[in-house]
This record gives sequence, structure tokens and C-alpha cells, in this order.
Amino acid sequence: MHVSFSRTLLCTLLLPIAAIAAPVNDHFVNRIALGNGVTASATGTNLAATLQAGENDLDSIGGASVWWKWTAPATDWVSVDTIGSEIDTVLAVLADGPTLNDTFIVGFNDESGDPAAPFGTSRVVFRATAGTEYHLAVHGFLGAQGNVALNIEAGITPPIRVTALSLSPTSVNVTAAAQTVTVDIGLECGAGFAEGELAIYKAGFTGVLQIPLAVSNRIAGTSTAGLYRVTFSVARYSTPGTWFLELAASDDAGAQAVFGRGVSAVFEYDHVLPDGLPGLFAVANTGAVDSAEPVLVTFALSPAAVNVVAAPATLTFTFRITDALAGFGSATLTLFTPAGEALTALPITAAHRFLGTALDGTYSVSFSLPPRMPSGVWSATLLIRDATGNPALYDGAVNGLDFPLGPTSAEWTVTGVAHHYWAWMYPQIATTPGALPAQDFDGDGIPNVLEFAFGLSASENDSGNATLNPGFDASGLPAVSRVGPQLRLDYVRRIPPTSVGLTYTAQFGDLSGAWLDVAGGLVVPAGETFERVTITDPVPSPPRRVGRVRVTLAE
Repeated sequence: MHVSFSRTLLCTLLLPIAAIAAPVNDHFVNRIALGNGVTASATGTNLAATLQAGENDLDSIGGASVWWKWTAPATDWVSVDTIGSEIDTVLAVLADGPTLNDTFIVGFNDESGDPAAPFGTSRVVFRATAGTEYHLAVHGFLGAQGNVALNIEAGITPPIRVTALSLSPTSVNVTAAAQTVTVDIGLECGAGFAEGELAIYKAGFTGVLQIPLAVSNRIAGTSTAGLYRVTFSVARYSTPGTWFLELAASDDAGAQAVFGRGVSAVFEYDHVLPDGLPGLFAVANTGAVDSAEPVLVTFALSPAAVNVVAAPATLTFTFRITDALAGFGSATLTLFTPAGEALTALPITAAHRFLGTALDGTYSVSFSLPPRMPSGVWSATLLIRDATGNPALYDGAVNGLDFPLGPTSAEWTVTGVAHHYWAWMYPQIATTPGALPAQDFDGDGIPNVLEFAFGLSASENDSGNATLNPGFDASGLPAVSRVGPQLRLDYVRRIPPTSVGLTYTAQFGDLSGAWLDVAGGLVVPAGETFERVTITDPVPSPPRRVGRVRVTLAE
């Protein structure tokens, strides 16, 4: 499991701000003190803020920073976040001093890994030392400017905690041959460990090795406090230098955390490995170094069109890969719906090679596309890594390389159904009990169709994220508030193409059972798949006036 996060970049017209004074805490020396309390919060603005000379721009994704400082009251876990900010933020936590040049980065984060956190907020969870003054910088993502917020909570117990991490050996030399490293990881998970992944980034972050971490890797302890062991191979021809470790884990309650060291803001970890645990790893190599990416020579899929209206259909992908020095390591074939959403990622290993060698081999993998998948043109991407971790992404030249015969060679046509419900429900396919639209797979009291419609989870308890009237037909009430004498209804809805087949109807009424359909409202984007709707009851509301959103899915 690799935890990763996505973002949407918006083009903004910036008006001249030369006449606006910079915030008082624009520079490190003027950071605002937040005391030494167990909790602290602050609001402000980074409008007209700058990056001072020598300040880390967080690998070019930060800018327009403002500063605070806080002293840890005890040695314990601390969470710092930017929830409440009106802009997309990047957060950095530093220690030492007294000048900026004397500090070091404890950790920094772009996108919070908290599933409940609003898009664009940042979080750093770390183990603080009593009496230490920490310096907190809130940046605007790519220099974005506006109102920002900062929240600190000490004495917390993160759902997932790394208690031990050791490597044997602690460094390797691969000049003559590949070397094997054993990693022991201590994990505490209040709800029980579910799965994870150890990622090892090469020097210069030019490639990555990804090692799954499963319950079967536990060598001591229990699911709530266990010791896990994995091994990985550092290939001959690997890049010498300092390698970076990142650990992702999730528990049985759906909590997730990604642990790393303060090395690069482009990585999405939001938990810092405790002091004393290695986050870095040394590799020596005085011989040849493989810095070239693997090459996709051919790529084909069959058939070019399938019908899954009532039955599954098998797709077969065949491709040839060459790598002149280290040879093939692994690959991931990802299938995308017509809406551009990933349905599944298929791991490709040496076992899929039916012709040739690791230096020049042909591979094949088949996949059974389930019934009732959405109609349209589907596509695939192929991420290849050689044995040293050098990556090559083939995605039709969207962000990576084009396929040998062009982007259409990785596309196929599906005749299925109009809506995207079953693609969303794919992890719990149609044959799984409780997966039908009107059913409640995760038992949280919210029918599956409403979780699909409002961007909730089919497998995790969302009862705190939506309020329901009794019964499926009553549909959902994502958020209702009173503005003066009237009710206001706020909800998110899908936008095309994943909204095809869905109908959202805002309704207001009283307890007599008479409902008034209300169209229109204020609509603002909420990411690539959803938009937020705010609509007001046209009738002045007596005390027992209510509102709801009625959702239907056309089969």
C-alpha cells in the first residue's frame, strides 16, 4: 500500500499588491509566539508575504511564508495543521536556532493524510521534546496568498505509531554484487495493523523500491503492538549516496499514516519518524551506475472492444521491455475508466515474463473486467522500474511517455452501463453481499448510493459526515443551517462524467410530508470530480421546517 495524494492546480489572476504591507510575521525573526500550552491556534494572512534570503522554498512548492513559534510543554506526540486556512498551504516545522540559518527541518507536508481534513490543508505529526522551541512556517502552495490558520495539539496518541526501526546492515556496497537488507519495524496500532508499505527512495530521488508490509510479516507481538520484518535487495549498478526511507501503514479502522524524515517536501508523509530511528540509508558503488530508465518497446491489448452489460470480459495486455544494464525490476499496469478514475492497479513481476530475459523480455497479464462497468473509452498506463528503481511512466504523453504506437494503442471500448456506481464499488464487486445501491455495505446507516453520490466511503463508517432522515427514500441531508429566517442546504455532488445516471433534488418542507423541489443555488468547484452546492429555502422557515437532498440512480 502506498499512500499518495492528488491535487488540482487552478490558474488565478493576481492583481498588484505592492501597496499592501507584508504581515508582521513575514520573516523568521518576527515569528509570533504561541506560548507553551498543550493546545494553541492562530489565524493570520500571508498576503504580500515573501521568502526571505536563505529560506527553504520547500522544493519549489512553497512561497509567501509566515512564521510562528511554540515551546513543547512535554515530551510527547504533537499534531500541527492548517485546517481553517482559506488557501492551499504547505507546512514546515523547524527546530534549533537562534537564527534561521541555524535551524533544521523536523518535518514538512503539503497534503494532510487525515481523510477528514479539507483539501489543501497540511499536517505534521511529530514527537516533540519538552522545553524545545519549534518554529512553524505556513506557506502558500506555489506562493498562493490569503487567510491562513495554524492549530497545535500536544499530548495526542496517533492511531498508528512507529516504535522501532532498524536496518541490517546499516549501509551496503553494491560495486560487485547486489546486497540484501533486513528491516525490522515496530508498530503500535490501536485498532490493529492492517497493511503497509516500505518505500526506499534512491539518492537524488531518481527511483524507488516499494516493499509490501503485511500481517504475515509480523515476527513478534500482536496486531496492536508488533514487530514486523521485511527484506529488500539493493541492486548492482544502483546509484550511490544517501537513500531515503518512507513507511506507510493503515489499521483495521481505516486510519492511515505515512512516516518519513524531513528531507523533501515533494513527498507526502505527514508523520515524522521519532528521533533515533533511521530515516536515511547509505549505498556505496564505485563501479558502473545504471541511470537510464527502462524502455517499453511494444505494447498491445486484446480485444479492442468488450461488452460487459451482463457478463465479465477478459482483457489481455502484452508488452516487451528492455533495460541495458540492471534489467527489469517490476511494473504496474493501471486501468482507468472513461472518467479518468483508476479502477485497479495490476502488479507485474518477473513471473509474467514468458519470453526473453530481464534485459529484454516480453510480458503478459490478463484481467477480467467485471460486469456493469461504465460504457466508453477506457485507457491504461504502465509504470516500469528497472532493478535499480529507475522509473519510466507510459501514459500516452499526458505526464509521462507515449506508447510505442501512440496513446490509442492503450485504449479500448467498453459497452456497459451509463453510470459509474459499479466502478466506484469495484473493491466490493456486484457479487459481494451488501454492495447493491440501496444496501449499506459498511453498516454506518448510510445507503451505498448516497455514499457514492456525496463522495463518502463504501467501506468506512461515515456516520459523522452526513445526516439522514429515516429510510432510503428520504435520502440525505449533508448539512443544513439557518441563515436568518430561512434554511440553507449545503452538499457536494458529482459532476460529469461520473454524475451520469445520478439525479440530485434539493427539497424543503415541513413534517407534514409535503416537499418543495428547489433548483439553482450557488455552485463552486470542489476538486476534479465534485462541486459544492449551496441553496436557500425560498420559504421563510418556521421552527419545524426541514431540508434534504433526494438522490436517485437510474439503472
